[in-house]
Amino acid sequence: MEELATGFANRPEDHVDSVFVDESLFWDEWGGNVPGGYDLYVFTDSVPQYWKEDEYGRWWMDLYHQLRDEVVFAVMHDIWWETDREWILEVIDDVDRLVAPQEPVERSLENLPAPTVLIRHPLDTARMDIVEDKQRLIVSASQIKPRKNVDHLIREVPNLNHDVIVHSELTEEYYRLTSAEDPEYGDIWEQALEHRMQFVGVTPVEDLWDHYRQARFVVDLQSAPGWSHVINYTQIEPMLFGAVPIVYEDVVNPIMEDHVLTIDHYSELPEIVDATSESELRAMRRDNGEFVVDTFQAERIAGEFVAEAETLRP
Repeated sequence: MEELATGFANRPEDHVDSVFVDESLFWDEWGGNVPGGYDLYVFTDSVPQYWKEDEYGRWWMDLYHQLRDEVVFAVMHDIWWETDREWILEVIDDVDRLVAPQEPVERSLENLPAPTVLIRHPLDTARMDIVEDKQRLIVSASQIKPRKNVDHLIREVPNLNHDVIVHSELTEEYYRLTSAEDPEYGDIWEQALEHRMQFVGVTPVEDLWDHYRQARFVVDLQSAPGWSHVINYTQIEPMLFGAVPIVYEDVVNPIMEDHVLTIDHYSELPEIVDATSESELRAMRRDNGEFVVDTFQAERIAGEFVAEAETLRP
């Protein structure tokens, strides 16, 4: 029988049984009690933000306590657990491994009293659809928040000879950026709208993927203290559709260096966009497709979870 290509050996395909737990399954079929007997339980988000004191938070803690005799992994997605998710400490004795999808998160967990393992964020590579016939289009799918620096792209829109599409929910920073009254931003939003930028807000994910298919570049200019070696989902998902990421040099992850274009300052955006030839982009698209499969393929990442769990077996 063929084995799963997941990084652990001698495990036939019919040996792996996984259950995704949604609310209806938990309450309607399980009556609020998690069945035992599985080899591994994964909290794909460790604990909700701020909710320790309400009924939902108490329910969440009860889930961990029910599983204290099982193998439990908790995934942490950002570096602010001390302010946003401090109550992970309430259940830390029930956690066998904290999972960090990238190095900045791994560093932030060093002082927590549970072992941490680096396992990358999984990507559904079956959706790969690398399109070569691209439009002169740049996409931003980063949240409009201070550390994401979407305004850096917007400042350069009038200097770019590409259309620009911006995806984001309406954050507090969005209202500052679009008001034309904030002294930090002035009228850069209006200027960008007059020069080929389109803001689409939150769209169905299929629309975002379609924009990636059309785009030559995706711009992700996050740069903030503590985020060195960041790998955002908005960098790797566009590679499935042939959009090449542009990121800041000071935070680029070493494993990403050959798969992204880097700049030191946002004023360099027009230059790198114009200077990168179609032949260079075609080569990067091909290499990036292989890279995301080798590094982020969901089956491979699942294998890393199971392999780590195997180390905890008696």
